[in-house]
Amino acid sequence: MCNFKKIYYCILLLAIASCSPYTYKFNTAGVVNNSLQTDPYFLSSYVNKQKGIQLNNVTELRMYCATITEKMVENNSVGEYKLLNTYSKQPTINKGKINYYHKIYLVLFNIDSGMVKKFVLLSTGYNADNVCLSFGPAYIGSVNTSKLNPSLIIEYELKKRQNSNGWYLMNNYRKKNNIEWLTQKPIMPDNSVDSLQQFYMIIQNNRNKIGGMNKPVIFNVPQIFNDSAALTFELIYHTPR
Repeated sequence: MCNFKKIYYCILLLAIASCSPYTYKFNTAGVVNNSLQTDPYFLSSYVNKQKGIQLNNVTELRMYCATITEKMVENNSVGEYKLLNTYSKQPTINKGKINYYHKIYLVLFNIDSGMVKKFVLLSTGYNADNVCLSFGPAYIGSVNTSKLNPSLIIEYELKKRQNSNGWYLMNNYRKKNNIEWLTQKPIMPDNSVDSLQQFYMIIQNNRNKIGGMNKPVIFNVPQIFNDSAALTFELIYHTPR
């Protein structure tokens, strides 16, 4: 069961760590701004990329973060380390030691006063000294604003690049995805700003080895991780409309 969870933490972007000694220095807001400045079509869909969504089209930005930390838990009288969201209610054993942790950034874009809503997911990993050891993967997609099935729809994997202004993300429209992150309340509603955003299910709609061509793979987050808070994001930055 432990190996099963490790595999799916990778799929859900929750266990991206690097054994490489290379370290990254960046500011997430700076990465987003540099991406919009460098690639005028960064937020555009492939079919409409000639009508690029540029920085001045973004009328509101909300940045959320999920922090996943290695914590010791008791399992059948044996202590073992487990990746837990900081909002998890699971009991842990406090040994006064900070281990590796991961931050997943969710950046929501309100474009042209809500005509379009897009998002970027960026995963990062840190050691106990707060040094960033992994930067990526990153994904971009559209927000499904339906009241019945609000979700993030991951469309493409992004590439990371570097220029004189630092790191930025590039969409080359080659690594296409079709993965939905479902939540129970509207994402980026026009009349309020939620301090927390929690996802309870992930649906992999593209072709996969488990379901094949026509059957999606469904990941029930509370069941897989035995934790309903596994994918809880906290609001850390907001530009008003």
